[in-house]
Amino acid sequence: MKIGCKVDRHNSFAKNLKRSLPKCENFVFICNTPNESLYDFESAKFIFEGLQKGGMPFKNMALLNNKNKSQAKTLIEKADLIYLQGGKLGDQLEFLKDIEFAKLLENTAAVVVGKSAGAMNLGKEVYQYPEDDTEVKLERWLDGVGLYELVIIPHFNLDNGNEFNFCSFNLLEECYLPDSKGREF
Repeated sequence: MKIGCKVDRHNSFAKNLKRSLPKCENFVFICNTPNESLYDFESAKFIFEGLQKGGMPFKNMALLNNKNKSQAKTLIEKADLIYLQGGKLGDQLEFLKDIEFAKLLENTAAVVVGKSAGAMNLGKEVYQYPEDDTEVKLERWLDGVGLYELVIIPHFNLDNGNEFNFCSFNLLEECYLPDSKGREF
């Protein structure tokens, strides 16, 4: 079964993205996990096709992960759009630091977009909240890539803190509020 792929135009994201792109030649998809999988390829293809259908006719697509990290400099320098996939943030953040992503961005005019954990990792500080009870003791505050000062919490909702809360407790009351003291979310 193929799910339809189109760009949501309700929030003007597609229009603003299209306006921000200098050209639509090279699309780079940074995987959430540094080891390529069929899921990463299918996700990249889905986004790539959605961009094309949304009026951004990219010609080339490249996945960036451990298999080709030696090409990171070239791929990023030639990119017009760099997309960071969502998922678990720790592996991707380690990969971004390993390839010195922030430094590589100094030599590109590419637009950088992050989805969920990908957007979180781009900040100066990353808030690693638990997604289930096994992650309660993980370090909460990590150094991110440093492209902006805000702390992003994707999938937020007022009921329990997060749409994807698999914890046996309320993330908003037991994590977000106490952990946010002295910080801006």
